[in-house]
Order: sequence, then structure tokens, then C-alpha cells
Amino acid sequence: MAETRTGWIESRNYDLWLLALPPLLGLLICGFTPFVDSILISGFSLFFLGMPHYLSTYSFYFDDKNIAYARTRQIAFFFGPVLIVLALTASFVLKLYLLVALVVDAWNVFHVSRQSVGILSIYRHLNGGDNQREKVAANVALICLAGGMYSVTISKQPSFVHYFAYLPFPVAPYLGPVLLTVGVVALGVLLTRMMRRGSKFRSPEMIFLGTSVLLYAPYVILTSRSTATSAMLAGHYLQYMGILWLLNHRKYSRQQGSHAQRALAYVSQSIPRILILLLALVATTSVTDRFVHHIHAMGFHNWILNVVVLLHFYLDGIFWAFKHRHTRDSIGPYLLLPDHRIASVPAAAIAGARPGYVA
Repeated sequence: MAETRTGWIESRNYDLWLLALPPLLGLLICGFTPFVDSILISGFSLFFLGMPHYLSTYSFYFDDKNIAYARTRQIAFFFGPVLIVLALTASFVLKLYLLVALVVDAWNVFHVSRQSVGILSIYRHLNGGDNQREKVAANVALICLAGGMYSVTISKQPSFVHYFAYLPFPVAPYLGPVLLTVGVVALGVLLTRMMRRGSKFRSPEMIFLGTSVLLYAPYVILTSRSTATSAMLAGHYLQYMGILWLLNHRKYSRQQGSHAQRALAYVSQSIPRILILLLALVATTSVTDRFVHHIHAMGFHNWILNVVVLLHFYLDGIFWAFKHRHTRDSIGPYLLLPDHRIASVPAAAIAGARPGYVA
């Protein structure tokens, strides 16, 4: 019997292994930390999964319509990235390393949790959810639970400790408990509203929601926050590539347009080609990193890593911003396939679907 795709973004097997279960990869990595050097864990997470994830962002620039749209918002798409690089460079020149770390650390929590919010929104639309009633509760729940687990041991994070010292009252002891309390309450509200749907609970959405809640658990389990970050991000990286390359596979079914778009279509239509490209990015970035270490250019090493990370945060925020009509029209139809929706979803809901953004 053919596998049903109702309620799944692609299919049960695809969604489970590349979207729903990856958040648990961090918990799996936690189990290996007593036996595996933390440097190997961070290297695997950053170079084997992270760099392909960061650089996959730029596939958006290979799309002809995206480039045409970007030219109508040149400040956001072209001046914004330049400004980020200049600001980062100035911060390094002025030795404001803790300020850079604070921005990266805080933006990372928001960025990663927003990816969970965005994918959950897609599942909500596919599984008959009431977006107007459930969206705020879902967003608050996932963002606050992520921030709360991250903040349980935030007193070990030098970037936050340094700037918390300027506040007139202690923040670190209360930040985690407050965020977790708000997150749990919001999660309860979300589940209550989900139970009031006309249709019963659907496993795709519930599985994804459950694993997303556990994404930041490594910060509660591990004593090393740097290792916890590597463990947590491993699942995030895999999840991002799963949703982005699925989008590209569906969207570029034919090779047409500019040479850049044809190249994107050529790669996207073949799983072996996608894997070869991603492995090539792994090899290139790993060899480059080893060379930079060999010549002891550690200042450049830290600068370029932060450039890659911050530009990814920024660009994904505008590439996946569903508040803009172009984004809804260029991405939404390829992730919200009508035949993947439960039968009870009315046609009007299909036409008005507006998921969040995937980071």
C-alpha cells in the first residue's frame, strides 16, 4: 500500500528523519560526551553539518525571481549584509569580543527557535489547525522554552555575565525559571486550543511539537555550554537542510531561466547531486579551516566564522519572512501541497495560509 502523505510535509519517513526527529540528535550526542572528545563533537557539528547548512542559504540568490525581488529591496538584501560585515569588523578592531559573542549567542537562540516555530506552522496548516488562535501560543511556547533551557545555566556564559553586571539587579538566577514558566503556560494554552479543533490530533504535528520542545535540552543536561551548543545545533542544521532542499527539489522541477537557476535545478533534482554538493562544502570549509590554523591566522579564523554565522541569521530572516507577499508566493505553495492536507481543511484556508519563517 502506498504511504499516505496526509498531514506530512513530504512523507512519513522523510519528515521523521529530516524534520521531526533531528531535534533529538542533541540528546543522542549528550550520551556520547563522556566517551568522545568535545573538540570532535564541535568539529562534526560545525563542519559536517553546520557549514553546508550556512552556505545552503545562498541558494536563494540563484533564483531569478528572488534576485529580481531583491533588487526592489536593495537596502535589505544588499546593503544590510555589507553593514553587518562592517559592524563585525569594527567590533573586532575595537576588541569588543564579548559584545560580538553576546549578539551571536542571543540571536542564535531566537534564530533556532524561530525555525521550529516556522516548521510547526507548516504542520499546523497541513493538519487543520486554527492559525489565528494557535499561532501566538505556539510561538511563545517554543521560543520561551528554548530561551528558558538555554538560560538555566546562563551564569556560565561569559558574554551574558559581562553585560548582566551593568544591570541594577541580578538577572541570571531568574531568567531561566521565568522563561520556562511562560513557555509551559503557553504550551498548555496551545494544547488546549489544539484539542478544540474540529479534527482530532494528528501525529505529524504532535511529533514535531514534542521533539521541538526538547531541542534545547542539552543545555540542561551538559555542564559544558559550548558542547551543549554543538549538540543542539546538530539537529537544527540537519532540519534546515531537510526543509530547504525539499523546497528546492519541488520548486525547480525543470531547468529553465538563467545559468544560475539552471544549475540550482540540476543539483536539486538529484539526491546524489545534493549530497555531493554538501560533501564538497564540507571538504572545502574543513580544508580551509585546517589551513588557517596551520598559518596561525586565528584572528581571521574567528572573524570569518562570525561573518558566516551572522550573515546566515540575517539573510534567513528576510528570505523566509512570510509577512511579505513575494515570500508567501515563492515558498508557500511548494511547502503546503493541497493533497498533503487533511480533508477537513476548507479551500479558503488553503488560499490564506501564512506559515512563519524557517530559519
